[in-house]
Amino acid sequence: MSKTIIDDQDLSRVKYTGTWARGGSSHEHDGTVASSTNVGDSFSVTFSGSSIAVYGTIDSTSGGVLANYSIDGAPSVQVSSQAGSGDTFNQQFWVSPTLALGKHELIVDMAKINQDAGPGEGTIWFDYFVATDPTIHTDSGNKRTNIGAIVGGVVGGIVMVTSFILLLLFLRRRRRTMRDLARVQPVFWPKSEEHGAHLLKQRRKQCRFTFNTHNAISGFISSRKSTGLRQSLGQDSFPSRSPIHSSSSSSSPSMTIPPLLREGSDRPVGKHQIVSHLPEDDQASLPSTTTPSNPARVQHIDSGVRAINVESIDIPTAALELPPVYSPH
Repeated sequence: MSKTIIDDQDLSRVKYTGTWARGGSSHEHDGTVASSTNVGDSFSVTFSGSSIAVYGTIDSTSGGVLANYSIDGAPSVQVSSQAGSGDTFNQQFWVSPTLALGKHELIVDMAKINQDAGPGEGTIWFDYFVATDPTIHTDSGNKRTNIGAIVGGVVGGIVMVTSFILLLLFLRRRRRTMRDLARVQPVFWPKSEEHGAHLLKQRRKQCRFTFNTHNAISGFISSRKSTGLRQSLGQDSFPSRSPIHSSSSSSSPSMTIPPLLREGSDRPVGKHQIVSHLPEDDQASLPSTTTPSNPARVQHIDSGVRAINVESIDIPTAALELPPVYSPH
């Protein structure tokens, strides 16, 4: 339920007719009152709601003063004022019955004045009017509740924002930690000495298989390229070259290069000479692995890199490789 206070000096809603005096003190609403000592003077008040009440001030000379009250042109109701013991404030002069909700007009006129009370006396002083609207609910308890809800919402919002920022920082730090851990190479420790020996043996097999497979594929590719090149240019363009043995020592045994290895020396692939891995059948043609006093020196006319099968050729007994002799083209 809403209560609207209309002051006596609110001239947008209160219209005076006749001679009205303005007064007031600090004990009255907004420090103002309005009074008349002439019969027939009147004023009107417009308001919205379902009822209205009239409040003012009386004194010892106000007893028997008559005023007529009428709503929306209905027959007026006359009310007689009582006398007070001195100035008496916030007295209710009249209250309307319950009206239809809407806009209304109250008209008040002075019907009787105490003429023998002296100048400015023998009357009543109108202070303010209270209009009631039951459709509007205003409660101080609700106001306190609304304030509490607002404060709670603000605090909750701050907590949510802070939590979101902390979550972002946590995720960022975690992502950075995971990225750093990804850069570290894992180290696998064997469970025992037997387990470590088993892992080492498997690793050696893998390396040997990779080495042999690489040599076999390289030999196949170089053989195909050499065959195609010989067919396109003719066999005479590629005269076979035999290795040059040094004659510095007559006692040193000569080393015969197997046909597959000799053919591989004539196969150019890019900028290098690629020699395929020797098969097991050709390994029997290799010389004895006894270490000679003066190993043979082998010098190739063409340039390039040659692979040595470390499993079938003993490094100390192999012929010494001299820098190649570059033949003019």
